[in-house]
Amino acid sequence: MKLIKQGEQEGRRCAVIGLYTDRMAMSVMQRGEQGSFCLYRRQWEGELLDQQGELDVERLAGVADSFRRLAQKLCCEEVHFCGYGLLRYRQGLREELEQKLGCPVQMVSGLQQARAASLGLFGGQSAGRGAAGIYSGDLSTQFFGAVGWRQSVPLGWRALWKQGEGLIPNRVQEEQLRELLARGGVHSDLPTPRIDAGGFDGVVRLALLLCGADQDTTVCLESENIRQLLFLLHNPSLNWLGPLQKAQPQLPQKIFYQLIILQEAMRALGAGQAALRQVWLEDWLEKDDCREKRGIPAGLAGADL
Repeated sequence: MKLIKQGEQEGRRCAVIGLYTDRMAMSVMQRGEQGSFCLYRRQWEGELLDQQGELDVERLAGVADSFRRLAQKLCCEEVHFCGYGLLRYRQGLREELEQKLGCPVQMVSGLQQARAASLGLFGGQSAGRGAAGIYSGDLSTQFFGAVGWRQSVPLGWRALWKQGEGLIPNRVQEEQLRELLARGGVHSDLPTPRIDAGGFDGVVRLALLLCGADQDTTVCLESENIRQLLFLLHNPSLNWLGPLQKAQPQLPQKIFYQLIILQEAMRALGAGQAALRQVWLEDWLEKDDCREKRGIPAGLAGADL
């Protein structure tokens, strides 16, 4: 999604603010002769659903407005709001947010989200032959690889948590979650020994915490590492609440469900290893030459366009 039209003045500064149900992310981009580059990033994590599991629109709009004020303090001439599954799956939310914020809110399709994640993971380049990647967020998961293969499914950690409930589901619930992911229909004709993965920041922090590291870096996990970690998380004699809260202070239950998503994605793609990296979709939405799609019905589960 190219938010900035060609021919607009270079040298201008803009902020791209991504709206989610569990966080908000902002990238401040500076345009120059060689294109756009990121000057500043800010992320806020927290619960934007109420006790009934419904979106708290007032709070979402309030947090979004605080990001807009920050962008204005950073001398951004333009501020763009972008919504992902949040807007794709809830009919009328886009118009409601536009009314509360007093400005347009752009919807990012599932395939545009996959495109931005692919650019972020592969450094702005197309994936090489045999390469594959995954990006998993709150409400959807994207898969992508060589020759332009991209797929988006409406299954994020929240969908699994809604089915499993609790910090860590029991084994029966876990198998039901795996069946749910299998029905998502993720397929690739190009199996790869390793996948690049984004959106698993809590999993990365937990892995670094368990091995005593205190720096942000790319974490490579073998399929056996993930299996053993899930096995340990099920051990009732170990109190995992503290470590999970340290790795993911807000919404610590997110980690277990993302591990299930990662493990099933590796199995579907034939990968034995996953390289987990931090990806800011907002960096790439401003650069990528895509067009948003309006009028996609809420709950378009299979296509997630």
